[in-house]
Amino acid sequence: MGIRGVRSERMDSDRVMNLFRPLAQPAALALAVLLLVGVAGCDESLEQQADATAQQTATRQAGEAEASEPLTLTLSGPETCVTEPGRGASPSRIGANGERYYDAPGLSGVAETPVRWQVEGGTPPYVLKIDGETRDAEQEYARTWEFGLASVSCALRTGDVTYAVGGEAEFRRYTGEVLVNSGLKTIHATVTDGEGRTAEATADVYVVLSLVDYGVVLRAGERYHVEYSGTSLMFTVPDDFDLEFCGLEGEEGDGDSFSYSLTSVVICYPVGSFGASVSVTISYSAGGEDAPVLCSGEEGWRSLNGLSDQSLKRRVGLAFDELVESIQLLTVNRAMTDDRCQDRGQANR
Repeated sequence: MGIRGVRSERMDSDRVMNLFRPLAQPAALALAVLLLVGVAGCDESLEQQADATAQQTATRQAGEAEASEPLTLTLSGPETCVTEPGRGASPSRIGANGERYYDAPGLSGVAETPVRWQVEGGTPPYVLKIDGETRDAEQEYARTWEFGLASVSCALRTGDVTYAVGGEAEFRRYTGEVLVNSGLKTIHATVTDGEGRTAEATADVYVVLSLVDYGVVLRAGERYHVEYSGTSLMFTVPDDFDLEFCGLEGEEGDGDSFSYSLTSVVICYPVGSFGASVSVTISYSAGGEDAPVLCSGEEGWRSLNGLSDQSLKRRVGLAFDELVESIQLLTVNRAMTDDRCQDRGQANR
């Protein structure tokens, strides 16, 4: 009877387990599904992280590739700039009390020349400085390839520059160490990119001073321009001497059968003295058949009498010869030129 009881208990236990087996199978299945979903979600998250990492890497590599491009700056402009010496200006300002104050005299009216610049490579944004100024290049350019135009003063030395508005235009005003004369001007430009790297470029422009006021020193080896009443010419000072522009000289005369009116460019040596001088005709008109023929751009008269040293006198005479030979007649006002000059190959405007 005891043995039968034990078997009965085992049978009851087996029946209980058999009752739970159908319930356990769906639970296991649900657990398996949850595990699979979790693994899939994990894989998708990993893929997203991998994509983001790849995108960041590509962006970084693109930036590095862009930054690896060398920063370059190029500059170009006209070969020459003709300018007058400028005119005096007295900068003014309004004080806190509303009164107008005038500062130290300055200079304005110096010609300007356009200069083209171009930036490539490096890392934007860029900041430009051209001829020591940022007026035409003060923006922070943001593209990896930029270009533009800047207006540069034709003064050989600009001193201290401020800007003023006259009418609708803005113009430069100069004070300090300003030099306006003929000579080669080298324009310097610098660009700084977003990483602090810099590049430089230069462009040369030859400045030709147009003579207006007497007393200007004509520097040896340089070219100068003169214009009067529609006639203009250019000449080169010989290498041996500095000369002086002694101004425009007017002359009128009458003969027995003619009359004339003459204007000449007068060049002197040495500077500050009238030891020697030569004149070049720039305009001439005459009446009467017997009037002499004086043509624009040709020598009128010369004087070396103020030089006592014979060797120096010969050298100055040769320098005057060289100067006259260098004259280029640019424009001619026919009304102020003898018609007979056409026979000498002079074109009339």
